[in-house]
Amino acid sequence: MRNPEHLKAIRRLNDAAREQPGITSRATASLGFGSMPEQDRDAALAAIIKFSRFKANNDPFEEHDFGTIFQTSSGEWTECRPKDEAEIVSTVLWKIDLYDPGLVKVALNGSFC
Repeated sequence: MRNPEHLKAIRRLNDAAREQPGITSRATASLGFGSMPEQDRDAALAAIIKFSRFKANNDPFEEHDFGTIFQTSSGEWTECRPKDEAEIVSTVLWKIDLYDPGLVKVALNGSFC
């Protein structure tokens, strides 16, 4: 079992990476995200930055390292999946991974292998 202080540190780093992408971390995006219209990309990124819907069913390890946002037919981005599937225009999944400073090894369970 993970040390609670270690988990808090991982959560704090992941929150900082999400809230300040490209400043406290190196941010990359998929081709699909990059091909979205700039206005939609900017709005989606704003929704990711303010994401706070971490629950047991989407954050089982309590690391704040993954989430999903939805664009509705009104153009709004939301953390809550609309009940009416027809209302969903786009879905973006985001993920934070921890690498060593040289970007060579991915960290497993918060410790470098």
